Amino acid sequence: MNKKLLILVIILIILIIILTTMGIFSFFNKNGPKISKEKALELVALELKNKYGEDYDFSRFNISISFQDDLWYVKYENKNPEPTINGSIGGGFIYAVNPEIGNIVYLGPINIRPSDIPKPIETKTFSEIPGFSFEYPVFKGWEPNEPEINKNNETGSITATIFFNNPTGIKFELGPRITIVKSFNTDYRYNVPGLSPSINPNKVKYYPIGGYESDQSNSIIFFNNDDSLAVKITPFMHEGDGYSEKVLVQKIIDSFRFENSSKITEVQALQIAKTDAIKAYGDLSPYNVVASLKADGWHVDYELKDPITTGGGPHYVIDSKTGEIISKRYEQ
Repeated sequence: MNKKLLILVIILIILIIILTTMGIFSFFNKNGPKISKEKALELVALELKNKYGEDYDFSRFNISISFQDDLWYVKYENKNPEPTINGSIGGGFIYAVNPEIGNIVYLGPINIRPSDIPKPIETKTFSEIPGFSFEYPVFKGWEPNEPEINKNNETGSITATIFFNNPTGIKFELGPRITIVKSFNTDYRYNVPGLSPSINPNKVKYYPIGGYESDQSNSIIFFNNDDSLAVKITPFMHEGDGYSEKVLVQKIIDSFRFENSSKITEVQALQIAKTDAIKAYGDLSPYNVVASLKADGWHVDYELKDPITTGGGPHYVIDSKTGEIISKRYEQ
């Protein structure tokens, strides 16, 4: 009897041990991260090497990792911190790693040392599109090329692209550039509910679309006084390697101004001419239209697309202050 009881007790103990062990494993499988701390550190290190190159000096950082809110947080903090431009101390990067699938999210710099902020070697002015201008910094190795201008004759919008040199050799999804689009406000209805415009030092209204303040923006929209004209500027998004998007953006915002904003815009001159031309010609599809601002006003010319076809289109001179048609000539 005692022997049977002993056997039963032993079996019961074994079952308890097995069930307890399975419970512990089940708990860790359910609540523990699938990707280990070492793997998370390895993934972030690989990401940084791909971004900054094998020769980048990471030895100046202390590396730490913590597991919070179901994510690995990896910090690269400067070993020799210096006061930053806002008086805080630090310098480095912080990343979040999803422990289930291993994807990495860059959460931004911890702080930026003054010595790490790229210094422009000169400042250039963009004024190739009539009606506005702004300044932008030039960084060593990232020198800009001449702006490429493209005009949409149907909408009247104008797009300019300033391409930069790329000294890093990094293959970006889009090459280093600033894109500028000047258009009638009807093409840019960025009136986001609850979003109020900011005002730059030249009293120009602008919206940091996407929110530069939250480091997630990639465009700025400027509006003239009567909101009839919008200029969208999309800078190249990158920090480091001698280039700073934040420095570039701040210079553009601070310096942007509309020139003679009270005058008739190109889009308005095109619309004035189009209204009259439709009355005289009806169908304007056979024509290309070109507008140019000269000393006596806006010159709007309709030219036949087919050079073999005889005849011609209307030609206008429009007062750049009042919008009055000063002269017009119809070719048949």
